Amino acid sequence: MKSTLLLILLLIQTSVFGHDYFFAFAEVEYNPFTQKFETSLTLSAHDLEYAWKDMDVSVDSLESYPTNSEQMQEVQRFITKGFNISSNNKTAVFSIVGIDVLLNGMIHFYLLSNPIDVSSELTVRFDILMDEFSAQQNKLSFLHNGNTIVATFLPNQRTQRITLEN
Repeated sequence: MKSTLLLILLLIQTSVFGHDYFFAFAEVEYNPFTQKFETSLTLSAHDLEYAWKDMDVSVDSLESYPTNSEQMQEVQRFITKGFNISSNNKTAVFSIVGIDVLLNGMIHFYLLSNPIDVSSELTVRFDILMDEFSAQQNKLSFLHNGNTIVATFLPNQRTQRITLEN
């Protein structure tokens, strides 16, 4: 009887705390005055904890890490490994300028790129967490001249080309 009750409790816990979908969302805008990409990247804290299990980084302490700390540098490497934008054969270098850990289990990373000239075509790779979760799907909204260009990234389509029209 005790083992049956334990099994039922474990099944309930698994169904309550697990989820069958994995996603990340990015919103990007290019600032022509500073020539920088301004980006917000939203991820699930639970998914990040799983992906960071071998890193010396705690989601609970994320907001308190100094920007020049070893932990924050490790987080930045992880983020930029799974998200980058190229134009004219040059890749933007992103830095984390802010983090919000929300009570709903989501984390917002605010990124700013180095200055970069952009052409009418961008190449975006947004495969963050796809190596950890085979069902990962990522969505990017690129704001340009009052319009929004949306791109979806899947494990079999990790890179997209975005054409900017003036």
